[in-house]
Amino acid sequence: MKKQFWIILFVFALAGNLTGIQLRLELLQIICKPLIVPALIGFFIKAAISTKEGLNKWIVTALFFSWLGDVLL
Repeated sequence: MKKQFWIILFVFALAGNLTGIQLRLELLQIICKPLIVPALIGFFIKAAISTKEGLNKWIVTALFFSWLGDVLL
C-alpha cells in the first residue's frame, strides 16, 4: 500500500476520535482510537528507508506497545 493510504487512514481515525470526544460519542471513540497508531506504524514502515534496520525494529516495537496500551485502556 502507498504512503498516502496510511496518511488518509490516520486523518480519518484522528478526525473520528476528535469528533467522538467533542460530541461525547463513546462508540466512535472506541472504534477510532485503536486505528490511529496502526496507521502511524504502517506509514513508518512504508517511509522508513534507513540503513539502521535495528532502530526501525525498535521504533515499530515501541509503537506496537503504545497501541497495545491504547487498546487495553
